[in-house]
Amino acid sequence: MERHNGCKPEELLESLGQFNCLTVLRIYNALDLLTCAVTFPPNITELTLSSLKRISDEGMNGLGNLTKLKTLRLLGELNWSGDSFDLNCVGGSFPQLEVFEMENLKVGKWKLGNGAMPRLQSVIINYCEGLDDLPSELWSLSGLRKVHVTKPSEKMAVVLRNLEINNGVQIVTEDHQQMNYFKYLTKKHVTEGVTIF
Repeated sequence: MERHNGCKPEELLESLGQFNCLTVLRIYNALDLLTCAVTFPPNITELTLSSLKRISDEGMNGLGNLTKLKTLRLLGELNWSGDSFDLNCVGGSFPQLEVFEMENLKVGKWKLGNGAMPRLQSVIINYCEGLDDLPSELWSLSGLRKVHVTKPSEKMAVVLRNLEINNGVQIVTEDHQQMNYFKYLTKKHVTEGVTIF
């Protein structure tokens, strides 16, 4: 798939790999970028990929191997009508990740392998209506402080309502029609970095 700059996204990322000082990266119109193995710059701490249509296991493995990644935002398309896919985070992946956000993705199931995302503190899920449950491994993460789900599926809302948590995790669900628990607004942090269209 060609981009406006005339090169394929994989080639563009390979050229970014030489920028060892790059810590913040935003890629707009990522589309099918995560359907194959992709190498990102090694020192990325904050990554935003928008307009994603699909994510393969290879794509998630590439993200999970970013050893310094602390914030990951995977953003889909509001009106994308493609097939659903699973997010598979293998054991030991995302070793430094603290914040994981997914929005408008056609995720059917999210799986966490043993030891994946050990430092995770905050999960934000917005408008992923095909996701009916969260990984049971999520609740055993000692650093987890907040799970915020906007417009959950009916099944997800029931699961979250009936969930018994003993480790002080704050669960926030919100629906534009009715609040299930209470409304909590998150502050979007604006930082300098590289933006690719």
